[in-house]
Amino acid sequence: MNIIKLVSKLQRFFRPELKKNKAHAKELQNILDKLKKKQQALENEILLNQDPELIKLFQTELEIIRMQHQKGIAALHEIYQNIKSLS
Repeated sequence: MNIIKLVSKLQRFFRPELKKNKAHAKELQNILDKLKKKQQALENEILLNQDPELIKLFQTELEIIRMQHQKGIAALHEIYQNIKSLS
């Protein structure tokens, strides 16, 4: 085991918040991936539908998902900054 790996393992041992932040970042990334897939599915539904009321409903839901996605990205950037400062 080289020195870098040893130091990395020691950091994880002495800084459990670093491990928690990395796990939280991974979980948040999975959620963002799901939101992106849902966003693409709604965009496809909007293109395929002819009913204006249904399209309006899909657009409203799409805007909500976009806002959630943007907030998630901002939170993920904060977590990465936190991880960077802890390392």
